[in-house]
Amino acid sequence: CGHEMARASFHDIIEPLNMDWLGRSAPPGEGKEWRPNADGDAEIETDFGGFEVPGCPECGDGMVKPDVVFFGDVVPEQRKKDAMDAVVGSSGVLVVGSSLAVLS
Repeated sequence: CGHEMARASFHDIIEPLNMDWLGRSAPPGEGKEWRPNADGDAEIETDFGGFEVPGCPECGDGMVKPDVVFFGDVVPEQRKKDAMDAVVGSSGVLVVGSSLAVLS
């Protein structure tokens, strides 16, 4: 539906649904089930079947996602237009750490 909300507001919705998950955020080496990778991702060895993701608070349908573009997703048309306008209006572009490959 396109509903947007602040991260803190979403936290207030999702936290009470998953209180038993709060203790799982300790650093590796303390008997927990995850370890960070060099690229910033984390390897998590656990079953997420009990983690509850609420539906959209506006329409009640669908999974709420952050306002980012995941690999395999499409860049929203307005965001793509805004980026292209910024490039055209600039005197140069410095890109670091990107393949510059998108399917949008």
